[in-house]
Parts: sequence; C-alpha cells; structure tokens
Amino acid sequence: MRKVIVKSVFDAFEYVMQHYYPAGMEDMVDETDTYAVISIQDSHTNGFGIKFSENQYCKAVLTLKFDDIVRPVDGAQLFTEDMAEQIIRFIRNNQDVDTLLIHCYVGQSRSRAVGAFAVWLLGGDNSSYFKNYNLNEYVYDKLMQTVWFVHKESPEEENKIICQSLYEPVLSEEESARIVYTGTEFKDACDNLKKFCQEIPADGCWLSYLSDADELNYLYGAMSSVMEEEVTEENKIRLAVLAHEIDKIVN
Repeated sequence: MRKVIVKSVFDAFEYVMQHYYPAGMEDMVDETDTYAVISIQDSHTNGFGIKFSENQYCKAVLTLKFDDIVRPVDGAQLFTEDMAEQIIRFIRNNQDVDTLLIHCYVGQSRSRAVGAFAVWLLGGDNSSYFKNYNLNEYVYDKLMQTVWFVHKESPEEENKIICQSLYEPVLSEEESARIVYTGTEFKDACDNLKKFCQEIPADGCWLSYLSDADELNYLYGAMSSVMEEEVTEENKIRLAVLAHEIDKIVN
C-alpha cells in the first residue's frame, strides 16, 4: 500500500471514475492504481444510495454506516468496537493494493479519523491529520483502543511502510515521462492559484471546491519547502511534478 487518501463522497466517486474507460479504449484510462475502499455512510438515511463494487482496479470494499457523533444520540449510530475490528482487519488484509481510499460525506471528520489511524497502523506519520483538521476523535480513539486492548499490539517494525501524505502526487509512468523541468514551475503554480482563487464554484460544487483548495494548499506548501532547499535534479523534478498537479486541479 503506497498511500492513504481521504475524500468526500463526491470526490471518491470522481476518483473511482478516473479508473473507468470505454470498451476497447484502455489506453484512455486516467488512473491505473489498484485500490481498496472504506465507505463510511450515514445511518439516519440508511446510506447515501451508492455502493462501491470490486472490479479490475477496486480489489475490496468495506461499507460501514455510522454518524458523525461522539456520544449516543437518538436516531443516530455511534461508531462501535465491532466496526473498529472490521476496519483493522480490512486494512491488514488489503496491504497489497496501491491505494486505500476512505470517504465519508464531507471527507473532514469520520474518514479523516480512519485515515489517520490507517496511516499509523501502516507505520506512517499521521501528525498532519491532527494539525490541519478537526477529525472525529471518538472514532480515532475507539480504533486505537481496539488495536491496543483487543489485539494487544502496535505496528511491528517489519510491517512498516512509507505512507505518503494525503495529497502527495502519485503519477503513472506515462505522466512521469511527460514531465520536464522548465524553471518556471513556481511562477506557473502561483498563476494557477491566483486563477483558482478568482473562480466562483457553481451551485452544489462547494464541497468539491473546498476539497480542491485543501489539496492546492498542501501542494503550494510542498513547493515552497522545495524552493528553500538546495537546487538538485531531484528537487527540480519534484517542483515540476507539484506544478503539474496544481495545473491539473485548476485547469
């Protein structure tokens, strides 16, 4: 498992559709990574009315219905130890996929709590989840309590893998081959960010707009950090990759 990504239900659907291609046109597919999905849906409506299914790229799906609450509420479902057990087993049983996709409604609270736990369980650094977001701490604590007190274990060194940041670009070989450093990456990125900030999202697209803004903020911060480092071929390529990702989001 190379990365853990957390999205709203709308962006999760878009991510899945990036793996679709018309019959006989496989070369047109945008993404080719294999992935597993943890789909968190609201209980009070008995779900969102959508269901993710296994296919050529989607190797496993776990659907859980619980609400964004931290204590019992009439008419709502609190996250349970059994759900925590299912998540732990699911993550461990699907470490051979490239990507773990986790979504809830907005992609800010429940799914971020599960995402932070998944990164920790896989041996990564989940500190950014707590610095930048108000995740559902009850869900996170329940997962941690379950893995510690029920399984009585923590991630073993030999099982640790490098989990990339939530928004770290992962490019296909074809995309990587097309990217060339020009020296104008930072200026181009700033121009694209200015363009993005001047746009007004259409009605019904605010959540997607905010999610994109979140990702752009990370990418710009990553570019700024690279600009402060020594000029190396590796850093030049990284700047080009980050600028490419910003351009893809904006345009």
